[in-house]
Amino acid sequence: MNNSTIIEYSIERKIGIGRKLNDYRNNQRRFPEALTPSHVQQILKIGRRQTYELLEKPPFHVVKVGRLYKISKKAFFKWFDGE
Repeated sequence: MNNSTIIEYSIERKIGIGRKLNDYRNNQRRFPEALTPSHVQQILKIGRRQTYELLEKPPFHVVKVGRLYKISKKAFFKWFDGE
């Protein structure tokens, strides 16, 4: 591998990471302000049972009204991003 090949690979890799970050941000925007368990399941790519286990003792703010769960999108993504 010569220097120009290494530089091209490095640039392609940085562009790829930038695209993934933009895709991630756009993905956040497509969800409503109040997420449902189904949304959490899609984002984390986990099963229904795992989703409800997570919501029993959540590391982010969850509101339960009767049998319905509502999760703040802002709080969820702050947790997801490790903030």
